[in-house]
Amino acid sequence: MGDGAGKAIGGLAILGNKSGKDTHRILLLDEPRKTNHINRCCAAGIEVLPRDSAEFAINEADVVVLSWWGSPTMDMFLREFPNIPCRVMLWTHKNGFYDPPLSDALVRSCDRLLVTSPLTLENPVWSDGTLVYGFGDFAPEKIPPKTDYSLNSDSFVIGYVGMPSYKRFSHNALDYMSKTISMIPDAVFILSGEYSDEFKSDITLTGVEDKVKLLGWTNDVLGLLRTFDVFGYLLRSDSSATTENSVLEAMAAGLPVVMARKPVGKYLIGDGAGFLADSPEEYANNLLRLYESEDLRRSVGQVARKHILVSCNASDNLNRFNEACLKVVEKQKYIHKFGGF
Repeated sequence: MGDGAGKAIGGLAILGNKSGKDTHRILLLDEPRKTNHINRCCAAGIEVLPRDSAEFAINEADVVVLSWWGSPTMDMFLREFPNIPCRVMLWTHKNGFYDPPLSDALVRSCDRLLVTSPLTLENPVWSDGTLVYGFGDFAPEKIPPKTDYSLNSDSFVIGYVGMPSYKRFSHNALDYMSKTISMIPDAVFILSGEYSDEFKSDITLTGVEDKVKLLGWTNDVLGLLRTFDVFGYLLRSDSSATTENSVLEAMAAGLPVVMARKPVGKYLIGDGAGFLADSPEEYANNLLRLYESEDLRRSVGQVARKHILVSCNASDNLNRFNEACLKVVEKQKYIHKFGGF
């Protein structure tokens, strides 16, 4: 329930309880390392139960929602799933195409599939899934938008908030950054989040440590976003990513975004709301266009915000979730077996 998991599950549960239409319980399968989202849920009147309450929670539920990240803990839970008649929806928070792969057998063992990216629906086997984004109670309208698009310093700041490491970034991310620096001498990359020692070492080996800055963790994401001129995201093409909340927050803040097209960039960036890139040259050229034009930075940033306000409506997302639940409730409860996936 920490980080993105807490935002997705906890936020949706809070919205559901506030709506008065449904009641959520959250069953923890492991001891939480972070409790910030759990605390939010408890404050909103949502029961957060330990694993030894599994039989009670399953027996009492009209619908059991399995939030799947491909973790061994979930796999073990499913192999030992109680012999209790129930209805089960699988909510996959990974796109299913890349590690961890989503098992067709697991999907067939559930009564309905929820996905957090249109990418997952490209698989014909999963095409009847329901799109329920993993942004919880995200309220983009409450994020103060950027208003000043002038370059206020000697630097053109290309920012990122998330996880600066090869777990998220392309293996040749520094080639993209180096190409940009060669074309835009004023460019500076400001990367915030828990970075890896390997990535930090490669920055030094590449000789760009004066142009690629690692800030580490920040508690003021929205304040930091407003110091960026552009949001740049070099997501690796074989990532299991889906919703990518950091991109949504940047767009809601009115930042122009330049990111890798694959695997999910093409679904996140609407027409005129940013730029997609498949190579270091394309990435650098898109950034150069934004560097050279304040009007372009403003227009793209404002379109990005409008796009997110329309496409990332938390109430609409909750309604899709509830509609899927109602369809499952029409079925009789039965004992589910999850072996063989």
